[in-house]
Amino acid sequence: MSETSVFLPLLSRSAAKFRTQDFLGGGVKRWPDAVRMICSICNIEVLKTHCIGQEFEKIQCPSCRNFLDPHRPTDTRSFHKPIAAYSSETWGNQVPNFRDLGLSSPKTLDAINRIYVTFRISGNSAPRILYHYTSSESFFNIISSESIWLTPIREMNDRSEGEYGDDVLRQYVEQHSGLDQYFNFDDRALFRKFAFCVTEQPDLLGNWREYAGHGEGFSIGFEAEELRKHFWLVRLVYDFEEKLEILNQVFESAIPVLTDSDIPDADKLQICSTIRTEANTIFKHSAFADEREWRFLQTDAVPGIVKYRASAFGPSPYIAAGKQSKIYHWPEFPVSQITCGPTMDRHLTVENTIRFLETIDATHIEVEASGAPLR
Repeated sequence: MSETSVFLPLLSRSAAKFRTQDFLGGGVKRWPDAVRMICSICNIEVLKTHCIGQEFEKIQCPSCRNFLDPHRPTDTRSFHKPIAAYSSETWGNQVPNFRDLGLSSPKTLDAINRIYVTFRISGNSAPRILYHYTSSESFFNIISSESIWLTPIREMNDRSEGEYGDDVLRQYVEQHSGLDQYFNFDDRALFRKFAFCVTEQPDLLGNWREYAGHGEGFSIGFEAEELRKHFWLVRLVYDFEEKLEILNQVFESAIPVLTDSDIPDADKLQICSTIRTEANTIFKHSAFADEREWRFLQTDAVPGIVKYRASAFGPSPYIAAGKQSKIYHWPEFPVSQITCGPTMDRHLTVENTIRFLETIDATHIEVEASGAPLR
């Protein structure tokens, strides 16, 4: 189906739940079971409903994205303190401190969590290794410092970043009577999301051209599960029908709040802002489909994590992870594979890379040459 195809009708609530349940595996606490917790970084209590496809020890704070292990409350690696676990059937007015999030109703918090589930569920099925393409200079800096930088989504190569999701969403709400009244697409002061971009394949011709100095760079293979300990992981959506499927399920969660006369407008604005932010984060034009992109995400909500560097956009913000960060770091830098670009001297580059890794005690990293036919 093309980018201009007619939108699918809204699904029934039962159909949306059934399709969501298809992602669940055996032995997993099933949505909408939840955990109530407090984050010592953000200092807020949060009811977590997005446990789909994850055991309870793999739960993240929706603000700072650090992990909580409710089974080991004394775990010094955790920035969180668990409070209780209980079924969503009893949450009702027991949801703690939802007003700390600027909300007036636990119903709004429930809807926002379900919206996050729908947009981000694809991150649960990531490949074991995901690859970051970069220039030779950036490769050296990443490996030498054992650090990565998450940069603003709106400063990336696609000029439609931060706008394309709005375009899809605008078409959707215009074709569903009554929804357009809740969205103000003229407001561009939308979000401050940071991302570290990766892909499923280590040797993609288009990625060498676009992101690795026309082949004079490297692709670095990161262990996805290790990076997920600190950041949300999402798969970008290029297929238009899949975008519609996601929006159908999103509005199944949003409409009961948007149409509730007892819910204040501020809560409804937060619902719409969440939808817009997520759509602009994971929806990308089909012209980029060959990139097979995934993103590790963070916001600037945690005080003190954002630094600045000189760039074509002036002083540009970034978030460091690894040895350059006091918050986001790993016992060992989670790189397991390096592919050398196709336009360099392949044998010499592989040999030099192996010797370089020996000097920093990283001989466990596999090194190979690209097989892409690029000159």
